[in-house]
Amino acid sequence: MTAGRIAPVDLHACSLAALAGMIRDGAASSVAATQWQLERAARLDPQLHCFAQLDAEGALLQAEAADARRARGERLGPLHGVPLAVKENIAVRGLPLGVGIPAWRRSPCREDAAVTQRLRAAGAVLLGTLAMSEGGWAQHHAGEAAPSNPWNPAYATSGSSSGPAVAVAAGLCHAALGTDTGGSVRQPAAACGVYGLKPTWGSFPLDGVAPMAQSLDHVGLLARSAGDLDLLLSALGAPAARPEPLRVAAPAGMLDAWDLSASARTALARAIAAFQSSGVPVQVIDELSLAELEAATAAWLPLCAPAAWEAFRPRLDDLRAGPALQALLDAGRETSQARQEAASAARARWQARIDAVFAHTDVLLLPVLRHGPMQVQALRARGSDPSLVLPAMVFTAPFNLSGHPALAVPAGTNRDGAPVAIQLVGRTGAERQLVRLARVLETLENPAS
Repeated sequence: MTAGRIAPVDLHACSLAALAGMIRDGAASSVAATQWQLERAARLDPQLHCFAQLDAEGALLQAEAADARRARGERLGPLHGVPLAVKENIAVRGLPLGVGIPAWRRSPCREDAAVTQRLRAAGAVLLGTLAMSEGGWAQHHAGEAAPSNPWNPAYATSGSSSGPAVAVAAGLCHAALGTDTGGSVRQPAAACGVYGLKPTWGSFPLDGVAPMAQSLDHVGLLARSAGDLDLLLSALGAPAARPEPLRVAAPAGMLDAWDLSASARTALARAIAAFQSSGVPVQVIDELSLAELEAATAAWLPLCAPAAWEAFRPRLDDLRAGPALQALLDAGRETSQARQEAASAARARWQARIDAVFAHTDVLLLPVLRHGPMQVQALRARGSDPSLVLPAMVFTAPFNLSGHPALAVPAGTNRDGAPVAIQLVGRTGAERQLVRLARVLETLENPAS
């Protein structure tokens, strides 16, 4: 197989922008790129388990149509002919909306989700849907193998958008869409060493996305570089960044009093140094404490669990939920109205608190994971009580509550070779500013030991 002037072995490794450019210029064909990704998936996915539905026939038909449009001289979109994929809770016409539940993979979707439509309008070829945890909660279905971390299979992939993170990290697709309700894009991205963006709530429509808790659900983006994220945002219709100076804030005590791993502390310190050496001012602020993040996370569950119960209740007869998902649904059914109202009030206070912090800065620098990726054995040993998940969400779930954009940025590896990441949180609508700052950190490639 050939791909114009480019050897096919290079296609999965080049950037999203580079591949789009090669296809647009005729240096590679969409069929060649798609066939290469399909062959790579056929070779690696039996070990990685990141695809829920790999639509080889449909993808090749899309690629052939993309090459024909180019040959006719038609106007091409920014992702023309590039093979991508989406999480299994995002509708793709002709494929089932499985949501990590095998019994729900019986009927194909008649229509694309709104974000899937945007990908197609930008010219993307859809390889299929990517695996996720059961119902989007804490464990994968017992009858299926969980996606395997390509860095080390002993490490968990740390969230429901595990299939997208593994696929992007392992080069099975150039970028992917996931969803993030409490950290489900950012945590797998951090665990797999890729970029994971949770945009501002409402930035991208949720039509055709299976809900868990719609007031917390966000469509998210995963890619291997800040530049690829920027291209994907453009293709999905996000507004351009304003060219303005940006200020970064780091909470006081974060580096010495927040019970972070040594590698997380090192990564954060190196990020501060990288910003300062690039002329980006970093200030230490007292306005945000670990206790406030923990309190916000505690308010997340009494809002998420009842919403999940309402979302899944119409299909309980064919759900056959595993213990973790069933425990979440039971908690949702049993959460009192008074507790939900108290959580809603806490959410409003938290939103006001974060808006007040952003009155004096532009971006918050935080961890994603307190101690890095969890070991698979530790994850399996963790009980099904939903509250046991909350300590791992303390740096991510608060920003689902507030709706502010947040970006997981790779920051090297620890001494054991596991990926390390930092998190940038921005003002409402500031996704592109976060990506701009992430470009400053792309030099953080050495181990954060």
